[in-house]
Amino acid sequence: MTIIFKEIQSNPLTLFIPSPNGRMNYGRERDVFIPNPRSTTALCIQMYEFLGKMIGVMIRTKNTVPLNLADLFWKRLVGIDITVSDIQSIDQEFISMIQGYDTPDEEAETSWKEQHVTYTVKGSDDEVVELFSGGKNINVPWSERNHYLEMIIDYRLKEFDTQIDAVYRGLSTQLPRHFLTLFTPKELKVIVSGRTDINVELLKKNTVYKGGYTGQEPVINYFWRVLQNFTNEERELYLRFVWGRSRLPLDSESFPMKHVINKLDVSKPDNNYPMSHTCFFILDLPSYSSPEKLHDRLLYAIHNCQDIDTDNTGRARAAARG
Repeated sequence: MTIIFKEIQSNPLTLFIPSPNGRMNYGRERDVFIPNPRSTTALCIQMYEFLGKMIGVMIRTKNTVPLNLADLFWKRLVGIDITVSDIQSIDQEFISMIQGYDTPDEEAETSWKEQHVTYTVKGSDDEVVELFSGGKNINVPWSERNHYLEMIIDYRLKEFDTQIDAVYRGLSTQLPRHFLTLFTPKELKVIVSGRTDINVELLKKNTVYKGGYTGQEPVINYFWRVLQNFTNEERELYLRFVWGRSRLPLDSESFPMKHVINKLDVSKPDNNYPMSHTCFFILDLPSYSSPEKLHDRLLYAIHNCQDIDTDNTGRARAAARG
């Protein structure tokens, strides 16, 4: 059964594809898969329905499978509408583009006209889609940009409806429809996919120290003690904060890069929060005076600073190079 679900998320079947953030190595939910919006043939729909049936069987038999899908997938299954925030979680670039044009200034208007924006939208699979027949041949006037932005947002909010609806139909053959509404998206995800324990020792083995740290400093000992005492959910938040992912590789050989703890050299360490560079898997850690202070500062950061991205700073690039 595990092999079947892994194949469902593989390229040959094309039912699911890596998230845009994963392909760009930027933003949140980089390690998840999303439904392929181009998989609309009768055979594909049957396969999505079959997946729904299998998910239902897994729930009924209390088995879990390695189905690593975006949060928006689980939201739709429990009857909650997808929001712009959910789109941002899988495609930060799309939201940044919208925000850039949402400000009516001269520079944005000039850029708009130079790009010859047409009535098309780039989907989550990077395919350009017409918003209506012939839309690719019509330039969008600057004065109509707000209406255009509403159109492309609406498209992206409904982009996976066909695929997820098919999964839901299959699931409904195994479980009463109202059953799923009893759960939050996160609860359903855990029921189906299980909890992924973050192996602190594995992370520690694949960590290097830079910026003046050697791994022998008291603050490094504090860090590992705090991380070990975190709940698994808090460890997942830490991984999202420092790497944009919620799971570790299975073994050391599968790490695409090392986890870096870099010294954040500030005059008053206890007054500063740690920072991250998710593209480089780097934590900038002040030299805190106690494990309690490190715990409080790190906990605040992982809960409240998920959208802070300092990847493009000189310090991040220098630490990544070593």
